Amino acid sequence: MMLKTHKLFLIWQSDKEAQYLTDMLHQGYKLRKARFITQTFEKTQSTDGTIQLDYQTDSDLTDYLAIAKAAGWELLTTYPALQGKWLYLYHPDVQAQLYTDQQSRIDLFTRIRNHW
Repeated sequence: MMLKTHKLFLIWQSDKEAQYLTDMLHQGYKLRKARFITQTFEKTQSTDGTIQLDYQTDSDLTDYLAIAKAAGWELLTTYPALQGKWLYLYHPDVQAQLYTDQQSRIDLFTRIRNHW
């Protein structure tokens, strides 16, 4: 069974969006597609883990995804944006984080701003 929700998350609300998607995962709804304000979920069993968002340019995407996969991240879906893609990544460890310090978060938003 598929479920569609409609929620608006702005770029600087990526943590809030990730928390919403993680909460849905814990309720048994795994993200399958994200488009602007529409999120499409597939009904599954309740799953531990976390969903994190990231932005990468198209030119860096292949290498980045190989590194992410090696670190235990699974790509759920992407959303095209600003000559790149928003990446929706799942990790089975609920404590896993893509960005663990303030500087790496600043670097993320700098990458986004540079492609605006």
